[in-house]
Amino acid sequence: MIIETTIIKPCLFILLILSSGFSILFRIRSKATEKNPETSIIEAFYISVLTGIVISGLAGLILASTGFFNYKNLIFIQCLCTLLFWQGKKYNKATILFLRPTKSELCVLIIILASAFFFLKPFEYIMGGWDPSSYLNTGINTANTGSISIQDPILEKMSIKEQTAFAHKRNSLLQKYPGFPIVDSKKAKILPGFYYFYPVWIAIISTVSNAKMALYTNAIFGLLSLLGLFYMAKSIFGEKTALISVLLLAANLAQIWHVRFPTSEILTQFLIFSGLYTLQKFITSSTNRTSLFFGILTSLCFAEAFTTRITTLLALIPIFIYFEFRSFNPIMKKHDKTFIKAFVILILAGALYNIFIASAPTNLLMKSSTIKKLKILSIPVLFIGLIVFQVLRRNFTRLQSWNIWSHTITKSTLNKIAYTAFTLLLVGYLFASKIPLEFFTNLRQLGWFISPLGLFSGLLGLYLLIISKPSKQAVPFIIIFVFVTFAILWDRQIHNSFMWAERRYLPVIIPSFLILSSYALTFIWKKLPSVISKSICLIIGLLILLHPITINKPILKIQDYKGTWDFCERLSNLFNNDDILICYGSWLALPLSYIFGKTTLQISDQEYAKRIPFAKTILNSIDKWLIEGKRVYYLSQEEQPFSNLINFIPIEKTTLVTKVLERRINSMPEKIENITIPLTIYRLEKIPNNFKNKENKYLIDIGHENLSLISGFYDQESCLLPDLDSKTYRWTNKKASMKLDISADDIPQIRKIHLSLKSFRPTGIPPAEIQVSIANENLCTLKIPSVDDFNKYTIDIPGGLLNKNISAQLVLAVNIWNPSADGTNRDKRDLGVVVEKIELVKKDNSIETFNIESINEKALEGFHKLEWSKNIETSVRWTGRKGCISIPWFGKDKKNRLIIRMAGGRYSDMEKAVVRLLINRKLIWRSSISHDFNQYIIDIPVGTVEETSPGRVKLVIKSNTWSPKDTGHSNDRRKLGVVLDWIKIEKLDY
Repeated sequence: MIIETTIIKPCLFILLILSSGFSILFRIRSKATEKNPETSIIEAFYISVLTGIVISGLAGLILASTGFFNYKNLIFIQCLCTLLFWQGKKYNKATILFLRPTKSELCVLIIILASAFFFLKPFEYIMGGWDPSSYLNTGINTANTGSISIQDPILEKMSIKEQTAFAHKRNSLLQKYPGFPIVDSKKAKILPGFYYFYPVWIAIISTVSNAKMALYTNAIFGLLSLLGLFYMAKSIFGEKTALISVLLLAANLAQIWHVRFPTSEILTQFLIFSGLYTLQKFITSSTNRTSLFFGILTSLCFAEAFTTRITTLLALIPIFIYFEFRSFNPIMKKHDKTFIKAFVILILAGALYNIFIASAPTNLLMKSSTIKKLKILSIPVLFIGLIVFQVLRRNFTRLQSWNIWSHTITKSTLNKIAYTAFTLLLVGYLFASKIPLEFFTNLRQLGWFISPLGLFSGLLGLYLLIISKPSKQAVPFIIIFVFVTFAILWDRQIHNSFMWAERRYLPVIIPSFLILSSYALTFIWKKLPSVISKSICLIIGLLILLHPITINKPILKIQDYKGTWDFCERLSNLFNNDDILICYGSWLALPLSYIFGKTTLQISDQEYAKRIPFAKTILNSIDKWLIEGKRVYYLSQEEQPFSNLINFIPIEKTTLVTKVLERRINSMPEKIENITIPLTIYRLEKIPNNFKNKENKYLIDIGHENLSLISGFYDQESCLLPDLDSKTYRWTNKKASMKLDISADDIPQIRKIHLSLKSFRPTGIPPAEIQVSIANENLCTLKIPSVDDFNKYTIDIPGGLLNKNISAQLVLAVNIWNPSADGTNRDKRDLGVVVEKIELVKKDNSIETFNIESINEKALEGFHKLEWSKNIETSVRWTGRKGCISIPWFGKDKKNRLIIRMAGGRYSDMEKAVVRLLINRKLIWRSSISHDFNQYIIDIPVGTVEETSPGRVKLVIKSNTWSPKDTGHSNDRRKLGVVLDWIKIEKLDY
């Protein structure tokens, strides 16, 4: 199996590529003779490889778009094409012979081998978040699944709300990961957001060899681009210019950079320059058969380039212009019409493919500023263009030469135009920072990648080419270079802290500038025989060549961008295929899903579940998976998990160490450093209840949790108190509720609710009153003072209430106020109270405390209604002559302590209150108490109360009474005894 993967499969594929290409090449060389073969063996190899690549790429694109992509189908189509090409003709010895390689070709091979030393160092850019990782993951996933489109099984089981909770949103487009938009939520269909020809080649290399070999896709096409550039430049400018061009491109910083990174520019460069090469072969072909072959090959190159990058559209306009002018010539060859038809058909096919099949990336990319300008200008430009072409056709039908400018513009006028343009470009380049024009800023940026000497020698080469009356093969190259260069330099480029803007320069601009620079040097070398001029040419050429070294940048150093692949592979081996991995961000989620086949979801950042309204959905989904018995993991580079409602069990800590992207700010990259990313892997388990179990309490930090069981609470916000700004809390609305999801074992033990609340209402607003109820039974009504600090309240839950209502809800009904209506601020919410914490407290076997305000009125007899006490800023109750309350008891064989906080509540001129306390009609304490609040401690000896077992007893509070109306202090007619705040019962162990 290993031998088949590493040797047999790739060898068979390469053999079929060469076979299909050579079979066509032999067919079109029917008139070649042994004495005069027309192609060298290396050029024949290049043409054959190019033919096999465009056929394989087209087959792979069709198979991947229809969902039938695999190695067998790919090989079948290659075999079928090869058999068809070899049929119907016998090949003689003279037909098969090719020229031996020239010295220049051998030098190019040496340069390519030397370049491999720099090119074959790919960055393992599989982590999600940016374009390179999207390309790689799309391609490898296509190899694994057989289709470009992705049918996501986990999204298919989710509602749209759940999909939104785990998705990434960009430009109103919902994406599972950045670059992977969900085009059909109901069918859970994902269509990667980039053009697909480059990912298809990643898939082909991954299928033919192995997934990791896909990292070398750009290196392979980068080396082939050098060969294509050589033959294209050779056919127009000669071998010396072509050789120098290859040398300069091989040492170019931007070229080396993007050969190492998985972006589509290098493949686009290969297709564009291969298309230019085959186009000039088409123009100079002597037979219909040869011209037909190279015409179709040119059409395929440009059509496939169109499905690789959107900016390839810019190259189509000059080609159409070229053939329109070519049609002015009355001796236009018949096979031109054949080429134009094939070219138009293939380009339209590519356009239809992008519109209807690759709709997601097309819609996304069509929003770019460049394409918007093209869309806006397309109609008037085409309309004016048709008029101009018709005028030219009528008035220039006598033109027999391609040197149109020699008939219309004198050489002196052309020189003046060139001098003026050169001066403007030089001034703009030198003062780009002070001229508010993108063109000059981009021009200077281009100078960073090809050096200022390369930039201006390239412009000089263009001028020299024009005044020297170029051949008709050079015209397509000239107009494509000029049009694409001005169109791209005139547009605003992207991020200036990464080497990403120059991606647009790579397919056409940088290689063309280097070719023209080489042409200028060789032109001056030939035309000016002086030693000084030749020395200047040599110095300029060396400076351009040594530009990466002269600026002392590290990109030419041998860099091993390794570590990420092996790290992710080791990580994936920790999990089973049916495990669900929730990742912090997309950097791990993307490769673990589409390269290593795990079920992954992303949460955009560490605060995601706390900040957005999808937290409830996320937690519900996790809860559902855990109930289904699935293993759920959370992978994060942060120590703190996104929620504490799930039990996070750390199972492993690891660290990724790799190279960081070379960065720059308005300059070339300065240094390459290691990046260290710590990672913690948690296994998620369901907590038996939705509260954090702390000793004998279930605690909810309501401010920090977006609970899946709450309603009627606003989103969390920072505390309004200066000394508590680090905390967050929640406002209630008119009615806030929370499901008390308590374990069945603990239900009988829950007897109290502790609330931490504050009202925070301005003066003049009625104080907050909260009606607290559980299971539709009202427990008490709390009056919350308008103070800055939080108030603590304890509310008793009657025994047995929760036993009948396992899923009971705690409801807080509050009178609301609206800050905007009151004029306090612009907050338009209807606000109740601020809730900090909620605690459900188990029954304590040693101590219980009863705040009188929290006791259910049904458990009280002889008490007046709850009212507010300004003296102690809390709610209290007055007794009448006799108040009765049921309290717990620890048993007759236990020593109990009763602590009671109360006040006589009389005025200073009145007699003190005399209080008697009775339990089960037995007097346990008698005393006169002061007017102010005090705590009174009563130790009750063992056996005082005849009770057979621990339970509840009846506490009676008797006192003499007084009436405020009788004393003249108010109109209150009530008979008042004493004021009660709280009662505490303790079990004494001594």
